[in-house]
Amino acid sequence: MDVRRQPWEKAQVVESGKALEVTFYGGVEECYGLDHSEVDYESDRIVVTLFAGAKRGVDVCIEIAERFKVMVPLQEPVDGRKIVDGARR
Repeated sequence: MDVRRQPWEKAQVVESGKALEVTFYGGVEECYGLDHSEVDYESDRIVVTLFAGAKRGVDVCIEIAERFKVMVPLQEPVDGRKIVDGARR
């Protein structure tokens, strides 16, 4: 998979503060996928970075964006910190 930082649109605290539901747009599932996420905890913000890319061995893909949601577990409570997109910093 050709992995790079994937910008996201929205992050919502769920599961009583133990996770984030992160919404992003990407290519169709047959051609494109989420590889992993990283979470960095700072004193005033939580930085969430998604990593996604094109799947290997796929030659032809249609150019349509699909909306996806992914659950990102949290190791620390949000506690009023701003949640920011690590792909846009």
